[in-house]
Amino acid sequence: YDWSSEDAFDINKHVTKTIEIGSDDFKILCIADIQRRNGGTAVKFLGTNLILDWISEPKLRKMIKNTKPDLIVTVGDNMATKTTNDIELKHIADFLDSFNTPWTTIFGNHDGEGRADKARLCEILMESEYGIFEYGPNDLHGVGNFIINLTRNSEIVYSIYMMDSGEHISTGGYDGINERQVEWYKWATNGINQYAKKEVKNIAFFHIPLPEYNDILESDYIAGSKGETIASQEINGGFFDAFKENNGTHIFVGHDHANNFYANHEGVIL
Repeated sequence: YDWSSEDAFDINKHVTKTIEIGSDDFKILCIADIQRRNGGTAVKFLGTNLILDWISEPKLRKMIKNTKPDLIVTVGDNMATKTTNDIELKHIADFLDSFNTPWTTIFGNHDGEGRADKARLCEILMESEYGIFEYGPNDLHGVGNFIINLTRNSEIVYSIYMMDSGEHISTGGYDGINERQVEWYKWATNGINQYAKKEVKNIAFFHIPLPEYNDILESDYIAGSKGETIASQEINGGFFDAFKENNGTHIFVGHDHANNFYANHEGVIL
């Protein structure tokens, strides 16, 4: 469907999935950059990418079983094959379905590389048994901008925003969350707040880091490590400021393979 900020917010139309969590804690496992069949492996002619997939799959299986998450989220670059991206995504979807646990994903800068466009990849995700995914508004940036609500006794306690941060821009840098997506986020947050008759906290998942990741101070770091420079989006669309102003608490991204830190920057966990 097409979207306009003049539209009335409809909880049944504009929220993809509602998960009732009961009285227990709700555990989310975030997995970044699986990059199945990575076609960029330096010695791929030796089959190294196949070996890496063979090693990583049991590690993922063990991690998921040990963590026992209520929701699994993969934050893009699920595959990096540059050829049969549809086959590899189907393999990942079947693998995640095997845990009988709800899971969801967004696209990174490599997922759309290959013979299948994002529309076909979207179909594969929506055909999965436990996967939660939606194409989202036609006229928003990317594919897969949608909302999951968590409820406790039918009362909304958290909203999860899944967003497509794109791939590259003409200057050669990375794309990101743009101004129209920010407008959609603010519109949806306001609509959910009105429906819930309170301010609902929210989290966001997307692939490419915001420019504000470069502003993190040494004193902001809580845990983990920074092993490489932040490859953030080139143009600042204003999402961080909108997120702070609309009860956003956590932003999860992938993209930078050697970074696994989290930090409290201006009251937001990055």
